[in-house]
Amino acid sequence: MNAKRIGLVVFVLIIIYFALLIRSDYVGFFKLKLDKAHLEQSLKQEQALSGYLTVEAVKLDGNFRVEELARTKLGLVKSGEKAYKIIETK
Repeated sequence: MNAKRIGLVVFVLIIIYFALLIRSDYVGFFKLKLDKAHLEQSLKQEQALSGYLTVEAVKLDGNFRVEELARTKLGLVKSGEKAYKIIETK
């Protein structure tokens, strides 16, 4: 009777051990699934940014965009043009 009881305890301990192993695998699986979702979202954002930057690079190849940036950011004018600066006073 004592041997049966020891055998039962060992069997229960083995079942508990395997249950814990399976649980840790499930926890790892769901963590990886969550990480995958975050990485996919980040990838979509980076692809959108890459597309935008590609369009901007193509625009910069043309003179129109370069001229626009020179006029707005640097305040440059073509020869023969007059530049006016508006100063607001309060």
